[in-house]
Amino acid sequence: MVTDFAQGTKAGLATSEEVERAKQGPLRSLMFDFETRFSQVKEQARFALLGYPDNYIETFQKKINEVSVTDVNRVAQKYLKPEELSTLIMTDSNLKPVVIDDKR
Repeated sequence: MVTDFAQGTKAGLATSEEVERAKQGPLRSLMFDFETRFSQVKEQARFALLGYPDNYIETFQKKINEVSVTDVNRVAQKYLKPEELSTLIMTDSNLKPVVIDDKR
């Protein structure tokens, strides 16, 4: 499934619906991150500690909204390498990991 997704996206098959849906995740999470006054102060303190600018949230929202299908497909072409994906299945912590489809 992940390989199919990576191959499809690398081939430039990301749709506007998929990109819009993906953009909604981080934007919606912001609503919950700032739901109460306490969470607002906590997030602002965290941003200050990390050295983020005062307008970080506004900039973040703007940049997320600016992402286009063309951007996603361009980056996928450059960075996704489906032929280098491996599948790792983890079970019991006492067992060794098993790598399947290791193409390297």
